[in-house]
Amino acid sequence: MGLIVSCIACWTGNSVQRRECVKQNINDRFPFVKWLPKYSMKTAISDAIAGLTVGMMVVPQSLAYANIARVPKEWGLYTSFMGCFVYVLLGTSKDITLGPTAIMSQIVASAVSDQEHRIIIPLMSLMCGIVQFAMGFLEMGFLVNFISRPVVSGFTSAAAISIATGQFKHILGIPKEYHIPSDFRHCVENTFKYIKHSNVWDIVIGLCCVVLVMALRYLKTCVQSWDDGDSSASLKQTIARRVLWFLATGRNAVVVVVGALIGGVLVSQNLGTEVQLVKHINAGLPPIINPLATGNITFPDAMRVCLFPYHESFLSFCLEQYLGLSLAVVPIIGFLEAISIAQAFALQNRYRIDASQELIAIGTSNLLSSFVSAYPATGSFSRTAVNAQSGVRTPAGGILTGAVVLLALAFLTPLFYYIPEASLAAIIITAVLHMVNIKILLQMWKLSALELIPWFVCFAGTLLLGITYGIFVAVAVHLIFPLYRIAVPRYSLSRHGDAVVLKLTSGISYPAIDKVRTILQQVEDSSIGEGCPVSVFILDCGQMPESDFTVVEGFSELVFEYRLKDIQLIFANLQDQVHCILLKAEIPGIVVSPSVEAALSAASDGVVLVSVNATVDEQGDG
Repeated sequence: MGLIVSCIACWTGNSVQRRECVKQNINDRFPFVKWLPKYSMKTAISDAIAGLTVGMMVVPQSLAYANIARVPKEWGLYTSFMGCFVYVLLGTSKDITLGPTAIMSQIVASAVSDQEHRIIIPLMSLMCGIVQFAMGFLEMGFLVNFISRPVVSGFTSAAAISIATGQFKHILGIPKEYHIPSDFRHCVENTFKYIKHSNVWDIVIGLCCVVLVMALRYLKTCVQSWDDGDSSASLKQTIARRVLWFLATGRNAVVVVVGALIGGVLVSQNLGTEVQLVKHINAGLPPIINPLATGNITFPDAMRVCLFPYHESFLSFCLEQYLGLSLAVVPIIGFLEAISIAQAFALQNRYRIDASQELIAIGTSNLLSSFVSAYPATGSFSRTAVNAQSGVRTPAGGILTGAVVLLALAFLTPLFYYIPEASLAAIIITAVLHMVNIKILLQMWKLSALELIPWFVCFAGTLLLGITYGIFVAVAVHLIFPLYRIAVPRYSLSRHGDAVVLKLTSGISYPAIDKVRTILQQVEDSSIGEGCPVSVFILDCGQMPESDFTVVEGFSELVFEYRLKDIQLIFANLQDQVHCILLKAEIPGIVVSPSVEAALSAASDGVVLVSVNATVDEQGDG
């Protein structure tokens, strides 16, 4: 809502205020105007190196992730370039790179599992972009805070296992005529069912590629440790380390090139049928399409779907277009992935990002990508890490990354024919396995064992119900915890003669008022059973910062109830806001005290505190 308020302020202010307001809005919504005037040749060189390095990484990843999404390979490349260009203009993080990711690809595969209906995937991108842009415009980035770290960890761990499991069919070389679904349970069942049809060539190539990727990853850590431990290296050593680092960083490209060479050799020896190859990929730049036409929906209908999601036309639209809950899952998960990555690198490199502006950037990217047959994109952790390690200084590095993808589409697609599917599967498996976070389980066990419940619920729900439903189940379960804390306030009891002090240590809101009544009733019953009945209840409200209508009504009922029982109920240590509300409520017979000590002193002296219009009068022994 900040942008709307800002626009209103611009419109209602004088000419100077309007000019300053417009300038501020331009700086906020187009972050590039802040860093572009200070752009230098040194910065351009750093951005160029980072952009080329990430570009070398994104091309093979895009082909591999298209496998996960079960779309044509070129669609992965179509998804990779638009976000690079858009984010330069609208993004607030210098490190993050937008494009296809493993989790988003899996969501697309689960949402549109039928190959006949994958033509509506660009429509999914369009809807996702509109929703994300609207959320950013309305500054709704705070919604991501309702998805806790245990839920995110359980979701990503389960998604990683599901994605890796789905790639074993390519490592094993199971022919495509033996259909293996994307959902985890059926994928495991059918993989074991058809494992007898495995291909030795694919297994050997796949395992070799896995070993090669892991070896190059280990080499990268070794090079980094050499750089950290030896600051007096010679020029030759420095050059050699840079070459090794470049090869290790571009390990996916190395694996694809090696795999393509092997595939080419096999084809030249008439053994091409012995291994599953990528084969034909549509060459050239992506055609411009109308994503609304792919789903047989008009633009007014699309806007109505996004603005009024609970309208009956929305439900029928989802059923007809096979989108279902993906319209809710894709924008949230896409933003969650991107913002968590952006925040992590912003903290590491000491700069700030704007969550709502990130939503606008991602939404605009997906919206425009839908016109080039792309599926929804988001931030990639692996490519962002490489971007940061390559020394990127501004988002302008994305220009070269996008250019590399376009060049690959224009000139390299004929060479992709010889890439074995097993090598792409190896890239995916080695990329997602690090997403399985076991350490967090030990941390939660030490700090808050209850947090393990939403983790396991999300983990099991994502594996058994699928990515689309698992995240909703986990969020719903985890929301029970704060709701329980609200409904069951923390408190402490202390007895002082015939007076009992109930200290509300966490404050209360309307779900908790019945619990307060239950606590008082239990204390009263137990004191009668022990033969020393309570004559005074003192509610210490010092930790209660605010109140609402239901709480005030509950207090009124308690006052009336205990007046009938001839038990004095005193509200002590009220904060100003709560005291003001109780004054306005004009509760008959309510008694307040400035402190617990004052109330106890009056009770021990046999003094009855009487309230008139919620003010304290001390009268004689009554």
